[in-house]
Amino acid sequence: MLCVGVPVCRRRTVPNKQKLTSLTVTKLRPTAKPFLVWDSYQRGLALQIQPSGYRSFKLIYRFHNRPRWYHIGAADAIALADARKLAAELMLEVIRGKDPAADRRAERGTGTFAEMASRYVEATLKSTPRKGTRVGNRQTPLCVVICYPRGVRSALTP
Repeated sequence: MLCVGVPVCRRRTVPNKQKLTSLTVTKLRPTAKPFLVWDSYQRGLALQIQPSGYRSFKLIYRFHNRPRWYHIGAADAIALADARKLAAELMLEVIRGKDPAADRRAERGTGTFAEMASRYVEATLKSTPRKGTRVGNRQTPLCVVICYPRGVRSALTP
């Protein structure tokens, strides 16, 4: 491949594409860099394998000519057949003009300040106990502090 006048010459690699089976999902070994194995059965579905050995199903599609990545779930938590069904449903939404990744991102930030504060307190209660005030058998922070551009606001926890 001859690259003339191009500052960086990169060779395009051939995508690693094969029909995924539950056996190949478990047998693939991690390498020094994360890599994708595309499913030849369901368009857009890929298995990403991290160097740590973590495997996850991703749906990679284009929306308004920009690539979008949708994390379906960990390969040990979701069966291949379920991942294919979910990928087919999501691709149908993309064909209808919706963007599932943007919808998921928008859902994450919705809610009032009180709802977000209560979700934070519940998540903190589920995590390991920290030093603070005891409520029952668990320790919780005294207040939730959120910084806004025009000052700091806090909500006292119950």
